[in-house]
Amino acid sequence: MADDYSNGSTNLDALKN
Repeated sequence: MADDYSNGSTNLDALKN
């Protein structure tokens, strides 16, 4: 999950979708 944060909000937005 650390990788998601390092990539910025890109992956976070995908999780929201």
